[in-house]
Amino acid sequence: MNVDLGPWTEILKYGFFAVGGGVVGSILTAWNGWGIEKRRLKRQQRGQLIENWRKLIATLPDNQAWSTGDPNCRAFLRSEHFISLEAHLPTDLLNRLRKERMVHVGGDFPRRELSKSVGYLEKRWGLV
Repeated sequence: MNVDLGPWTEILKYGFFAVGGGVVGSILTAWNGWGIEKRRLKRQQRGQLIENWRKLIATLPDNQAWSTGDPNCRAFLRSEHFISLEAHLPTDLLNRLRKERMVHVGGDFPRRELSKSVGYLEKRWGLV
């Protein structure tokens, strides 16, 4: 039993293609928008981390000695912002920060090394 619908067959066929294309287009547009938003949020979060780390580095004491026995140094190493930075720091710098006693005469340890590391991350993440 073949029923000939005449021109309606073509109209229905193209109508289904149009609706299907619209659905696929809507899904792709939403997916693309989500990807853009995801990248924007990631960039924003990284920018906030950099800002927090720079503020933390600014709180370092101006003395020429770094000692884990100093309460200020211990508080610095236990701060939430340092903990978030710790995973991104070079191992040798972390080892020097954790040594029992470090004295640098005329130096700016650890402020200078931490600032360099944060600057490197900022550049690597494309924030500058």
